[in-house]
Amino acid sequence: MHRTLTRFGAVAAGAALAVASTAGVAAASSHGPGHAPRHARGTTTIVLDATTVAKLTTAGITAAALKPARLDAKTLTATFPIVGNMKRGFVSHVGGLSLSNSTTKVTLRNFIVNTRAGTVSAFGTVKGSGGGRLTVFDLASAPSQTGCAVTAQLNLDATAGAALAKAFPALGDLTGASVGVACVVPRTK
Repeated sequence: MHRTLTRFGAVAAGAALAVASTAGVAAASSHGPGHAPRHARGTTTIVLDATTVAKLTTAGITAAALKPARLDAKTLTATFPIVGNMKRGFVSHVGGLSLSNSTTKVTLRNFIVNTRAGTVSAFGTVKGSGGGRLTVFDLASAPSQTGCAVTAQLNLDATAGAALAKAFPALGDLTGASVGVACVVPRTK
């Protein structure tokens, strides 16, 4: 059954921003397919937008998964374990992604979906410093998909768009760009 974005399932959003640059995927997590931390309460998988991936690739940006997240360049997907209580309007994920070029590395970790605000935030750093939580995605409706409790369109938030443009000037401002479609699959047992 398809649930609206205001329900717990909007969770899927978190991962996609960093994942959008899979074109130069450096590494995937050591967890194989279907392996998530024991405490995981499900997974969120994002199918990335090919146009956005191409823009990141053209700008020379490479993505890598931060354990226990997984990144698959062949299928343009990223998968993140869900942790915590999903019934209070906030859905937390573990792991993250890094975006880098020859001079700059941006990391995004521990995505949190705020289903009430329709946003996703992450703890981000640039070159290992200046850490803080920022909004990275705005959520929008997406067609339901078989096997997904919820689906959501992920669009790059203005805060993240400005931060990425500053960190990677060759990228330009991608504010509002589609990052992909997220599929939330909560653990049922």
